[in-house]
Amino acid sequence: MKKVLLYAWLLTLATSSTAGYSTGYRVTAVKGKGILRNAFLKGQTAVHAGVGFFSLQYPSHDDYLVYGKVSSEYQMPINVRVDYGVTDQISAGIFVNKFGASTSIRDRTNDYNVNGWNYKSWTFGVNGAYHAYMGKSMLWFDPYVQGMVGMHALGSTPFGDANYLDPQKGGFAFDIQVGANIYFFQPLGFYVEAGYGVNIVNTGLTLRF
Repeated sequence: MKKVLLYAWLLTLATSSTAGYSTGYRVTAVKGKGILRNAFLKGQTAVHAGVGFFSLQYPSHDDYLVYGKVSSEYQMPINVRVDYGVTDQISAGIFVNKFGASTSIRDRTNDYNVNGWNYKSWTFGVNGAYHAYMGKSMLWFDPYVQGMVGMHALGSTPFGDANYLDPQKGGFAFDIQVGANIYFFQPLGFYVEAGYGVNIVNTGLTLRF
């Protein structure tokens, strides 16, 4: 009889421990994004804000070289991207890039005749990305490849007394980047990416929630 009671007590204890462990696991799962299970999660929103280098959206010199000596001054591009986790590996979002530039053409026939434009550029697009899962030991590391399509709006203000040239125009925009988010802790990190389209390199801070 004592052995039966002992076995019954042990069975009850084991059942209670298992139930407690399962409940704890379910609580962790319900908390979701608050307790990191993956470097990128379905339902997660990530905001990227930073700067660009080696922009491919700046006005080109080549179109004006026939008229004289061309010089330009550029502002550093700034950009913002917002991504939403459609699945644990696929995200979709929007991208905005802004910069300014000034292009001057010194006339070949008259060295004092300088004309040109001050440009303001905005690039708007929609993007999608694939995030590679690197394992539970790499939850701080979120590598991805992404693509963007959109439009490049280029506004211009002329200057000079004899500015008879046409300014450059905006148009279709695209971007392909390979990069990674690297997190200091769960909500905050930084990103670095390189590719072709808008800027060759982008980097800045990432905030996810």
